[in-house]
Amino acid sequence: MRNLIFFLSLAMVLMIVETSTAQSASATENMLQRELGLRFSGFDDFNLMYKKELASGKYRRHRIAIGSVAYNTNRSDFDLNLGYAFGVEKRKIIKDKLSFISGPDFLMSLSYSNSEGVTGDRNNQVVIAPALGYIIGFNLDVSASVSISAEIIPSIGASFSIFDYSDNQYRVSANFNSTSTALVVAYKF
Repeated sequence: MRNLIFFLSLAMVLMIVETSTAQSASATENMLQRELGLRFSGFDDFNLMYKKELASGKYRRHRIAIGSVAYNTNRSDFDLNLGYAFGVEKRKIIKDKLSFISGPDFLMSLSYSNSEGVTGDRNNQVVIAPALGYIIGFNLDVSASVSISAEIIPSIGASFSIFDYSDNQYRVSANFNSTSTALVVAYKF
């Protein structure tokens, strides 16, 4: 169980490091744009977002979310929810500072729970949930260093629940609802 969590955490870190390392600088007139910001899906749901321009109008994007971390000292219960998404965002200029954004988005979330069961024994649960989504939205360059985006990411995903106290469960779902709608505020550098 711990090996699985360690392996998935290590894989997420390696993906982030690999995709965010700086490419060797070439003597070009235009520097590639980077953006760092917050993505809000509500007042209590936000992600850290990083974007790096690959070519004119094309960005690689990364989102990291710590859904929750909880520890109960009375019963030594522990819960952890993490998420990581990466994708490619293409921007098509509509007018001056307004662009239409679209592109694929891949999401992986991991949940772990260790709690005391009804009979007093320890119950462990791991949920792995990969998903494939498609970004649709608009980006507005407010200034040379700030942008605001509104986006929705309809997705198709699966969920694999692994229990040490009952049979494992598998589920496939498709999402197109207001919880996948978000506002992004980013600093450009």
